[in-house]
This record gives sequence, structure tokens and C-alpha cells, in this order.
Amino acid sequence: MELSILIMKQLLVMFSLSGIGFLLAKLKLISNEGCKELVNLLLYAVIPLTVLNSFLVEKTPEKTQLLLYSLLLSLAVFAVSMLLSYIIYGKRKRVENFSAAFSNAGFIGIPLVQATVGPHAVFYIAGFVAFLNIFQWIYGAYVMGAERRMISFQVIAKNAVLLSFITGFTLYLCDLGNILFIKDIANTVANMNSPLAMIIIGVYMSQISFMRMLQRESSYICSLCRLFVIPLASLGLLAVIPLDCYEVKVAICIVLSAPVGANVAMFAQKFHQDYTYAVEIVILSTLMSVVTLPLIVYAAQIVL
Repeated sequence: MELSILIMKQLLVMFSLSGIGFLLAKLKLISNEGCKELVNLLLYAVIPLTVLNSFLVEKTPEKTQLLLYSLLLSLAVFAVSMLLSYIIYGKRKRVENFSAAFSNAGFIGIPLVQATVGPHAVFYIAGFVAFLNIFQWIYGAYVMGAERRMISFQVIAKNAVLLSFITGFTLYLCDLGNILFIKDIANTVANMNSPLAMIIIGVYMSQISFMRMLQRESSYICSLCRLFVIPLASLGLLAVIPLDCYEVKVAICIVLSAPVGANVAMFAQKFHQDYTYAVEIVILSTLMSVVTLPLIVYAAQIVL
């Protein structure tokens, strides 16, 4: 219960940060172009360095074992997430399918794990974030209607988060995690993750009609799939997998229960789907997560 309360407090803090972005956008101090540049800063520098920073630790047999467990568990919950999304939506509702399948692990999941479980726990979810970026460009691009040539190894291999995961994993295996120069830079940039991500979410909020968003039934259904149905199914799977790694399972539970990933808006725009609707789902699910995330984490504390 203590962790659930901490999650709720942290979500309220993060929503306060989003208010800064909302206000700046309404005052026209941040333009749409400026927001895109902030997104690029987050996607290509801050989140990758946050992932890299998580690997800059001393190598131990216990950490290595927990890392392997986290990779296996991440693959398992992604299988559940994509399977359920496809069963519920198929390719007839492309934006909803993508939205239900992928959480906002980078913008919201990582900051929540840092604040509640601890900065060290980002190490346990680094694989989840890397797989998220891979599957968004395979499964996500497929359901969004991308041409086959756009779903290629070259595109995936150039992904900044994946490259940072591979670099960090290599540094960890070579036990080079205590190189102070790299660690200081990565740690400093990683501290930007939560405020920058939520300021961007606030700018997104300023771009939509709240009245239209609240009146659209399909947005609620999709948000409930992302925030409740898929996390509960994944939690059931985590509970029956006989691996003794409670903290790893809780960290993964937090990131998989995060609201709809902001990338759905970017993919919708890229593949000529309904961008505005995608943003509405992101915002609605983010608002609803203040209630659902603490409940899911509370359930995780009971069953794991």
C-alpha cells in the first residue's frame, strides 16, 4: 500500500510539471515546432542516456542474473500486450491497437520507477524500454499500415534507445560502469527525464479539445485496455512465472501499466492516421492513470 501511495504522489507531482508545458504553450512561449525539438531532445539524448546511466554500475553475479530475468519477463509481457491488442482491435482500428499495446515507459514509466523503486531499478527496466522501441517499429508500424520497406533492420538498428542499451550492456559486461566521466554526464542528463517529458505532455494537452476528448467513448475503452486489461493479464503471467525477483517484477509492472505511449501520436502522423485522436488517447489515459496505476501496483504487491 505504501508503494501505491508513493506512486500516486509522484503522479501528482508529474502532472504539476505538465501544467508548466500547458501554460507555456497557451501563452505561445512554446510552439509546435519547439515541442517537436523538445521531443527530439528527449528521444535522442535524455532517454538513451537514462538507459545508459542505469548500466553504469559495478558488475556482480546477482545483478547479471536479475538483468537476464528482466529481459525474459519483458519479452513475456510484451507478448501478452501485443496479442491482446491484436485480438481486441486487429488492423481495423490501427490507432487503438498501437495505443493499447505500448505504454509510455520512457516518458512516465522510467521517472516513476526512479522515484518509487529507486534510481537503481532503471537497470531492471532498460531491456523493457529497448524492446518497446524495437516492437514499436515492427508490430506498431505494421498495424499502423507502414509499407514493408519501412519496417527494416536498418531502421530499428539506428534507434537511439536500442543503441544506448547495447552500449550500456557492453560497458556493464566489461565492468566499465565506474568510468566517472561518462557516469557524471549520463547521470546529469538523466535527471532531465521526468520534468522534460511531462512538460512535453503538457504541450500536447494544450493542442486538444477536452470536451471532444471526454465525449469520445472509444478513447475510454482503449485507455481501459491499456491501463487495466493488459496490465492485469500481464500481472497474472508475472505471478505464475517462478522467478525469485520481486523488485524486478514490480519495476516491470510499473512501466507496463503506464498510460498510452506518446509515440502513438508520432507514428499516427508518420503513417497518415488520425493524429489528433492519438493525442486525445494519450492525454485521457495519462489522466486516468492517476487512479489505475496505484491500483495495479497495489495488486502487484499482493500477488507477486
